[in-house]
Amino acid sequence: MTLNTYPLDKSYEDKLDWLELSCLKDEYFIYRISELEGIIENSEALDSQDIQSEDADKESEISVLLDLMGQRVRALDGAYPFTLSEDGHEISLVHEELHQLKVSQHVYLYCLLVSHAVRDDVLGSKMQLTNDDRDLMQVCSTIALAGYSGGNSYSFGFPRPDKTGFYDALVDVCERVKEWELKPHKNINAHVRENLWSVKDHGIDIISWTEDDVDDQPGIRSVIYGQVATGDKWQEKSVKEYREMLHKYFFDAPPAQYSDAIFIPFDIDYHRRSSGQDKFIYFTEKLGFIMHRMRIPRFFEKGLKLNSERPNLLIQRVNDIKKLSAFNNVKLEQLKMA
Repeated sequence: MTLNTYPLDKSYEDKLDWLELSCLKDEYFIYRISELEGIIENSEALDSQDIQSEDADKESEISVLLDLMGQRVRALDGAYPFTLSEDGHEISLVHEELHQLKVSQHVYLYCLLVSHAVRDDVLGSKMQLTNDDRDLMQVCSTIALAGYSGGNSYSFGFPRPDKTGFYDALVDVCERVKEWELKPHKNINAHVRENLWSVKDHGIDIISWTEDDVDDQPGIRSVIYGQVATGDKWQEKSVKEYREMLHKYFFDAPPAQYSDAIFIPFDIDYHRRSSGQDKFIYFTEKLGFIMHRMRIPRFFEKGLKLNSERPNLLIQRVNDIKKLSAFNNVKLEQLKMA
């Protein structure tokens, strides 16, 4: 796994990702802005006879990147693992060693690495991800959805922690949510029963529902269906169609309040551009709430806190969080050695 040269023709989000990965590649987890200035000065993109114009372009490029870094700091609220020195000359890890990072900061690093695993824009070669590696995105997302909903979070994606089958897992969820009515096996549409009975998760990776410690009446709970996507074609993955089919064929009485969400490791390039904002709104309407890299680590931290403070809630996959730092350690060592 190698790091490409500075991606001058890519989005500012990708450029900042490159700076972060360059920082992680360094022995002391430091990247000096002067190195970036030299790269930009020597690039063909700024090959001009007007020295003043070149200087202005260089300063503008760096200014936008540092502004974007500030946005990440604010959006992640303590879950961002990088910092800018007071004089603005260096980007560094917030701690001297990886093992000193909070788990939510490891979540950010995991998402950073995985977001470029299937591309060749920042990393020079595609990162080989195993099913176990990809499953860590399910871990991050399940806990983050609990932090977002403030309630329970069931890891429904296959393979499930308890190894249950599709229908048995639905039975378990319904018993916990309490106000759903699941159809008996014999009453399910014959075509669905015969052709979809063996499905692993029916396109639904996480089911979360709110919990009120006082009010237990029907309709108090709100349900969120989530889908996890680590590939570049996440825009084509929507949990909505699966949720609609689930409600139609498997329930006599589906939840009264529900919504949809998708979880991706990417930072979407919608900042500073009105067309980007429109794009973000469009995909939110199409896919539901978009939990991306600027949201997952912060809500993950909230989910962990919720798990500690409200033990009555069911928040699955908490026992797997140590695997995140192990993944990061291996991949970053490969990056340093390349």
